[in-house]
Amino acid sequence: MINKSKLRDKRFWEKWKKSGAVGGTGTALDRKLKAYDCEGQSLEGIDEALKKGYILRAFLSGGGLRVIRIEDGHNGPLKGYGEHPNLKPALRRASKDYLSGGKPYECVYLTGTTQTEDNLDLWVKVGRKLWAEKKGEEIHLEARAWNYKPVISATGETFEKAYKTLNEMVTEEVFKQARVL
Repeated sequence: MINKSKLRDKRFWEKWKKSGAVGGTGTALDRKLKAYDCEGQSLEGIDEALKKGYILRAFLSGGGLRVIRIEDGHNGPLKGYGEHPNLKPALRRASKDYLSGGKPYECVYLTGTTQTEDNLDLWVKVGRKLWAEKKGEEIHLEARAWNYKPVISATGETFEKAYKTLNEMVTEEVFKQARVL
């Protein structure tokens, strides 16, 4: 138990922060979280998987996490997996997981977040789906309704380019259209 007088002591807090017990600039915990979120990690693993004919599905878990599955066909063998309270870090985790051959997680999140990073993160957060696959020479990314019916799609040379285009296309009007499906 911590003495209440210590809580008011500025030196105590500085020492505690330096110990890595809390997040903050440069702390051990902060570095671990950045590594876990795969900050700076590209999505090349996703591109590689899609070019090999695998599919990518993104959906919301029961606990509110954004879940990414790279599979050999719908509900087929799992080739890569990522989960996170937000979509982009979950995508980076799945990309890294695919490239490393499906390594088990060091830690997992228990619940998601109500905050979103972009339009597609909001799309998944409210229970809708994303689906990606290779069509011809391009990556085809679809925003789908809760029942997997396609609503809107975009293509690109890479997953990241298709993601950026689709993210700009998902507007309030598209959300309304998806409610009807």
